[in-house]
Amino acid sequence: MCQGRDFLLFLMALAVLVGCDSSDPSSKSNGPSNVTAASCSSPKTRVIDTGFKGTVTGVGRGLWSDTKVMPGTQIPATAYYDGSATGGNASLKASYWDGAKFNVETVAADTFVAAGSATWVKLAFLTVGANKGRPLVVWTTGALTVKAALRSAAFGSTGTWSTAVIDTLGAGATRAASVSVSPVDHVGITYLTNSTTAGRARFIYCDSPCASLAGFTTMTANTDVIENTTQAANIMGVDTGWCKFDATTYYPVAVYHGNGSANTRYAVCSSANLSTCQTSAGWTASNISTVAAPVLMSLHTDPSVTQDGVRILVKPAAATALTTYTSASGCQAPGAFTVGTSVASGTTAGTAWAKLLRDSGGRFHIVTNTATTSVSYINSATSNFQSTAWYAAATLDTVTLPAAGAGAGGADLANSYGMVYASYGQAAAPFNLSMAIVNDINVPSNNAAAIYYAVIPDYTGGINMPLAAGNKTRNVSVAASRTGEPAAVYIDHSAGALAGGRLKYALRSGSTADSSWSVATLPNTINPLFPALAFDHEGLPWVSYYDSGTFKYFLATNTAVDGLGTWTVYQAPINAKTASATAPATDDTAIAMAYVNGKAQPVLILMNSTAAGGQGLRALRLDPETGVFGAMVTVDALGAQFATRLSADFDLNGNIVIAYYDLTTASVRFNFTMNGGDTWKPASVAVTGGGVGREGLSIRLNPKTSKPALSYYQASTNSVFLSECTSALASCNSPANWTSTTVQNSSDVGVSAVPATTHEQMLNTSLTFDDGGVPFVSYMGGLGSSNQASALVVSDRTSGFTPTAPVTLARLGPALAGASPVSQAQYGASLGSVRNALGQLITVHVGPNNWLYATSCGD
Repeated sequence: MCQGRDFLLFLMALAVLVGCDSSDPSSKSNGPSNVTAASCSSPKTRVIDTGFKGTVTGVGRGLWSDTKVMPGTQIPATAYYDGSATGGNASLKASYWDGAKFNVETVAADTFVAAGSATWVKLAFLTVGANKGRPLVVWTTGALTVKAALRSAAFGSTGTWSTAVIDTLGAGATRAASVSVSPVDHVGITYLTNSTTAGRARFIYCDSPCASLAGFTTMTANTDVIENTTQAANIMGVDTGWCKFDATTYYPVAVYHGNGSANTRYAVCSSANLSTCQTSAGWTASNISTVAAPVLMSLHTDPSVTQDGVRILVKPAAATALTTYTSASGCQAPGAFTVGTSVASGTTAGTAWAKLLRDSGGRFHIVTNTATTSVSYINSATSNFQSTAWYAAATLDTVTLPAAGAGAGGADLANSYGMVYASYGQAAAPFNLSMAIVNDINVPSNNAAAIYYAVIPDYTGGINMPLAAGNKTRNVSVAASRTGEPAAVYIDHSAGALAGGRLKYALRSGSTADSSWSVATLPNTINPLFPALAFDHEGLPWVSYYDSGTFKYFLATNTAVDGLGTWTVYQAPINAKTASATAPATDDTAIAMAYVNGKAQPVLILMNSTAAGGQGLRALRLDPETGVFGAMVTVDALGAQFATRLSADFDLNGNIVIAYYDLTTASVRFNFTMNGGDTWKPASVAVTGGGVGREGLSIRLNPKTSKPALSYYQASTNSVFLSECTSALASCNSPANWTSTTVQNSSDVGVSAVPATTHEQMLNTSLTFDDGGVPFVSYMGGLGSSNQASALVVSDRTSGFTPTAPVTLARLGPALAGASPVSQAQYGASLGSVRNALGQLITVHVGPNNWLYATSCGD
C-alpha cells in the first residue's frame, strides 16, 4: 500500500498545482539541425503554453471516456472525447500520468471526429513484445462507422497516432462499443448496430501482432452479426473478453441483449482461427437471463486462467439494482447461468455505465454512475461472486453527469497499488474531465476510513479563438529580445469566448530550442485582442493591444525582460469609441520603436475600424519618461469598409513601415515614416492587386538594403506571395517600384480548407530576413494537400526573384488523420517568426491541441 499512498501524495500535489495559471511546457524534439539556405531538415518543436481551461458552455470535456492502467505500470491513462469548444476543438484526446503530471495528446482531430460523433470511447493497450504499452482507442459514431486510433509507441515515448475506419454498416447506427486485448495481443471489439433498439451485436478483431489498424478485420458482410436476433432495449453497454481455452489458445467472448428481444446473452467463438468469428455460424450463444429491457452488461473472465468461470454484472431494467450472474462451468462451455446477489447500490446505479473489476485476491469492485448526480464505488466482502455480500456504495464524487446515452465513463484497477481509477465527464460547468481514485481497495467501500478523491487529468485550454463567424482575430506576435532570444505576446482564449481572454507574454530563457519559456500574464485586461510586441533600447518588452471590453487601445511594458517584474499600462487617448469593429474589419494594433538620442520611444499604431471615436489608421508616440502620448497622427482615414491585418516593422534609424488590408479598395496598402512617426506619407499606396493579401499579411525591412517587403496568402488561389520594394524606401510609395513573386502555388499550399469569411485568422505568414538579406517566409501549408499535410512550411529565395523549393519546418511524424485547422490539429496557425542572436529561425505558432509551440532551426 506504500506505493498507492505515494501516488496519492503525487496526485494531491497535482490537485493543488493545477489550480494555478502556470505553464509547465514539455519538450518535443526531432533532433539537432544546421541552418543553411532553405534547409531545416531536423527542426525542434517545444510547447510554450497549453492554455488553462476555463468554464465553457455547450458540450463538455470527457462525457465519453475510458480509463486503463498502462501495462508495466500501476498508473492510469484516459481516452476521451473533447467537445469543449475551446478554440473550435472537437477531438479525441488521451491523458496519461507519468509519475509527476498528466500529459495530454490529441488522438484524432475534428474532420475525422465530427462534432458530437465520438461516442462510447474505449481504451485498451497492446501487451506483447515491441507493441507492449501501445494504446488503442475505439469509438462508435452514432452513424454507420466504427473508428479506431493506434499510437506508434507507448505513452512516455515519442509516438504518433494513426486513425482509420475499422467497420462500416450498410444501415443502422453504431453504439455501445467495448474492446479487450488477449494475453497474446489479439484484439476483440463488440458493438451494437442500432442507436437505441432493434440492434444486434457485431464483432471486429485483430490477430497479433496488431501493429497497424490495417490488421483489423470485421465480419464478412456488413449485415453479419454474432447472433441474428434483435435487442429490444436501449442498451447502454455490451462487453467483450477473452476465454483461455488452453496454454496457447484464446477465444473471444461477448455479452449483449437479443434472442427474441427478451434475453441477456453470452456468446463465445470457439476457434483458434479468428476468421471463424466473421459470421454468426462461428459463435455459440448461451442465455444469461430472461429480461426484456436490460440496461447494460459488464463481463469478467480471467484470460490468465484456463477455462475460468464467467461473471457478469447486469442491470436488468432501468429501475432495478445491479445483479450478478455466474456460469455453471468454464468460459468455453459455460452451461446455465445462475443469478446471484443484488449489488447494494440502489436502483439508480448503472443507468448509464458500470464497470466490473476483480483484484488479484479475487474480490470484486464496481464503479458506476448513480443517476446523473454522482459516481459510486462498491466492493465485495468475499471472492465468491455468486454469494458474496456487497458493501454499501460509497460516493467517489458528487458531480453532474450526462444522462443515459449521452455519456459514459470507465474504470480500471491497479493491483500492486491497491487502487481504482475512474474517469467521467461533468455535464455542468466547468465541464471538466475528472478522475476519481479509490486509495485502498482492501477497505470496505462503506468504511469511514476509506479515502476517495478526484483530480482533473486535463486542465489544458486553447490559444486560438473559437472559430465562429466574426471572431477573426490575429492572436500571436513575435519579436526578438535585445540579446536575440525569441519572445511572443499572445492571448489565451481558453475561456472559449472573447470575455476573459488572458493576454500573455512569453520569453525563452536560454539559447537553445530545449530551453524553457517563462510565461507572464498581463494584468487588468478584460477582452484583449490584436496584440503586438517590440523591445526598447534597454531590452524591455512593450506590448500593444486593443481591449473590446473597454473599447480602448493600450501600451504595456514590464520592468524585467522576462515579464516577471512590474507591468505598467498606458491608455491611448481615444475616448469616444463606443463599439468594436464588425468583421471582417478589425481594431488591430502594431508597435514600433522611434529612437530619440539613442533611447527608444514606443509608437502605437492602431486601426479604429468604427465610426465611433473617429475612424482611421492612426499613430502616436509615448514618452516613457513622462508617460505622456504625443500628438495623434492620422495615417489613413480609411473608407467606409475600414481595414484589417495591420503589420509593422522598424529600424534604428527612425524608419517605420506598415502594411494593412483596406477593405474598401480590397488591396494591401503601404505607408512609412522616416522620422519615428512624426510625419507619414500623405497617402498610402496599394501594392497588390484587387482582392489579394487579406490573409496573413506580414511586413519586414530588409536589414541589408533597408527596403520593405511583405508576405501574404491569396486563399482564393491557394498561393503564398512575397512582394518587395525594389527602390530606396523614400520611393516605395510608388506601386511601380514593387515586384511580387509566388512563394508557393496551389499545388502544394492547399489553404482552401480555411474559409476566409470565418477562419481567416488562421492564415498567417511571417517574413524574416537573414543577415545577408535573404527572405524567408513561414506559413501554414498542406490543408487539403497530402504532401504537406499538417505542416508548418518555410521557403527562402537564394537569388533573383525565384524562390527555392519550400521545406517542411514542423511536422512531428505523420499528420493526424483528418487534421484540420478548425481544431488546430495543424501546425502553423497564427504564426510569427524571428531570428535569434545567431540568425537562426524561430517560429512561434499554434498547433495540435490548440496549444502554443515554438519551432527552431539550428539552436
